[in-house]
Amino acid sequence: MTNNKQPMPNSQFPIPNSQFPISHFPFPIPDPPFPIPDSPFPIPNINYFLYLSAALSSN
Repeated sequence: MTNNKQPMPNSQFPIPNSQFPISHFPFPIPDPPFPIPDSPFPIPNINYFLYLSAALSSN
């Protein structure tokens, strides 16, 4: 890695955190109606993300 004065843009996640903060949605998100088990793989709470995507798409 070279020492660049500009910070490297995060090309994998083009949406800035300030535009879409995960922990502060503009509307309340209820608790999921089912328990969320710990995932056996490195993706944390995949069921909760699926629930979030369903809740986001339904509004």
